[in-house]
Amino acid sequence: MSSNASTFMYFGDYRYDPTDKLYSEVISYATIASLVLVSLSFFFSFFVLLLLSIKRKEHRNDIISTLHSSPHRSNLYTCTVTNIQKVSYDRSFFSWKMCFSSLTHYSIHYMIVSDVLFAVSYFGASLLQVLLNFKLVSQEARMYVLYLAYSLKELSESFVISSCIWSVIISGCIFLTVKSINHDQEQSPRDSKRHSDGTQGHVIPLYMDVDSFIRNYETRFVTFTFGIPLAACLFWSVLEILYIVPEKKGVEAFLANVVPDLIKSLTFITLEVLGICMRVAVYLSTNKILSKNLITRNSPKAAAIKLKQRKLIKQLSMYSLPFLMFGVWIVIYRLYNDSTSISYAITNGVDEYEGNSKLSLFNVVILTIHLILYPLRIAMNALVYCILTNWFKKKCCSADIL
Repeated sequence: MSSNASTFMYFGDYRYDPTDKLYSEVISYATIASLVLVSLSFFFSFFVLLLLSIKRKEHRNDIISTLHSSPHRSNLYTCTVTNIQKVSYDRSFFSWKMCFSSLTHYSIHYMIVSDVLFAVSYFGASLLQVLLNFKLVSQEARMYVLYLAYSLKELSESFVISSCIWSVIISGCIFLTVKSINHDQEQSPRDSKRHSDGTQGHVIPLYMDVDSFIRNYETRFVTFTFGIPLAACLFWSVLEILYIVPEKKGVEAFLANVVPDLIKSLTFITLEVLGICMRVAVYLSTNKILSKNLITRNSPKAAAIKLKQRKLIKQLSMYSLPFLMFGVWIVIYRLYNDSTSISYAITNGVDEYEGNSKLSLFNVVILTIHLILYPLRIAMNALVYCILTNWFKKKCCSADIL
């Protein structure tokens, strides 16, 4: 039977049958490879995080300068994500688009923060795992190292969930940005004319409201995306220390091994599917804006709109690359372990369930692949947002990638 606890990682050779020594060594060396990959991913993500921090500061300065400029109209891109077309905006309507655009930048920044924190905690947990597997820890300190390893493992998983939540928020903010543009285009000229006699005195209070709105939601996002996963991390860590590390058997071992892992697996799947649905909604809303223009088929303008539609599909597909390349494997791997443990409990009875397991060749193969691919998810996240960010291309690449 395949052990289910800690399906993101296995800690310590105490989980393996003594006859599995060769398999244990294979996994130990795969963990070393995982350490190297997560280190490289950390440095790349940290580099991108620094650049995004500069970008976010520039973006906030742009908001201030825009709102303190002409009180009538500002010519800006209708969508900072897709750069569809240039239009003239009434300032009262533009503030909504600006709010959601700013929250998008903020969410991207903190998604990379989550990935960097994951890399740090995952590195610590993997390093402790290597020390345990190669018996480099004294017998007296072994149990304390196990406690720390399980805690760091749970911490790394909480940052994975946090990163997934940020990804959904990013898609949601992009969707609201596009919806605000669509709303602006539906306003009649008479509605916009009501604000044409605005003065500079109207702009400053508007900025104060916009800034308050943005900061309020930034605080809510951080509290939600980090607070809930970290609270769950504390609960699962205590549960594992009480019921998994002491190698309990029966119902207690089943509940401590399978239930937490199944909950985390379903949470991960739900967030990723929700993110994909939001990206589809972004495409439909943006396509609605493009299709409102009455154009002649096969005209230059029609060709330009089709080009923008293809570019939009390409961009939204790239947002899903980290999940499609690495997230799908995580889902398959976790559900395989969950289903194996549940099947064993049904066949042999929950009272016969135990955390220790005898490894099979198939277990070793999928775990080795998992240990190698899993850290690369954060590197792919950082790479995708580099490619999709015009600012990054202008500052670092000077190339039109998309």
